[in-house]
Amino acid sequence: MLYTLVVKSSHLNNNPDAMALALDLIHHKHQVTAIFFLFDGAYTANAFIDMPTDEPNISQQWSEFAQAHDIRLVVCSASAARRGICATNLARGFNLGSIGELVESCDAADRVVSL
Repeated sequence: MLYTLVVKSSHLNNNPDAMALALDLIHHKHQVTAIFFLFDGAYTANAFIDMPTDEPNISQQWSEFAQAHDIRLVVCSASAARRGICATNLARGFNLGSIGELVESCDAADRVVSL
């Protein structure tokens, strides 16, 4: 089954749940075409967020996950701009994109999960 994931929560909220779902989908042999970060989810793509050493670096985890499984991480450019995120402070592995890309990905997917 083909999935598109939409992460709307910040890196401080249920973003780790989205990561767990993505890992579970891959583990069960589903395809994840793209993961979109909208609204506060865009904070995940900020390379300048410095998490305490006792907390996981969710941006780095997403980058490693996407690279290992060849999945695009797309950050809504409007959401990013509203939160001070631009191409110069975008975390490794994340790409700025548009709502049009989200619509195309959702249209092609069998399932869309929003967290």
